[in-house]
Amino acid sequence: RQAPSANGHASAFALAKVASAMANGGTTHGARLLSQETYDLATGNVVEKEDKSLMAKTKFNRGGWCVFDTKFAYYRHGSIGWFGIGGSALQWHRQDNSPTGLGPPLCT
Repeated sequence: RQAPSANGHASAFALAKVASAMANGGTTHGARLLSQETYDLATGNVVEKEDKSLMAKTKFNRGGWCVFDTKFAYYRHGSIGWFGIGGSALQWHRQDNSPTGLGPPLCT
């Protein structure tokens, strides 16, 4: 089996830049990184399922981002994103357009 989220290589700055674009509909600092159509496709089609490893219900959209609005994720309610096995994180909040990008300290 493949685990694409287990082998990403990016700095915290790069993750934050992507999160910023996602928090703002595909645009960051005046630059469009994703078309509106691609953004809508990536963030749509949310499906709720039981996560066997977490033993909780989770929601994911078509782009593979976790939608944190279930009881399990009460402290991140309203956020979308993921956490990597190596400690990286990329999230954004839907209502206040705030991005978060965390990366390993030695990745530049």
